[in-house]
Amino acid sequence: MRFFLWTASIVVVVLGVLAFIFVQVIASQDESLRTGASASPSSATASALTDEEKLDRQIATNVSLYGQLVCDKLAEDPDADINVLVDKFIATYGLSGTDPEQERPTAYRLLVGASDHFCPGERSRIDAAFAE
Repeated sequence: MRFFLWTASIVVVVLGVLAFIFVQVIASQDESLRTGASASPSSATASALTDEEKLDRQIATNVSLYGQLVCDKLAEDPDADINVLVDKFIATYGLSGTDPEQERPTAYRLLVGASDHFCPGERSRIDAAFAE
């Protein structure tokens, strides 16, 4: 029974961390789009970023802030299925404002960024989960 509670708590923590990261990415992306739309045309053209560049910046920021925490949680539960965790997160929290076709690639990029910086040993596990 204690093992079940321990495993369930790890899954909840991992889902919570992923939820927080995804919400931060989407909220920041939405805010940057609103800010860019209200800027004057001359300043907008001078500092115009593509949607991909904006997403790259948000992913890099979130990886820097939360990557170690994500890696710690992945290491605590080596048997957790990453696909299941990502699917549960998307089903529970969704990614408001994100095209459904971009949800999994965004999750992959966040997890790969975290693993590249903080836990290179988890990279093969992440790649295998998203290759399916």
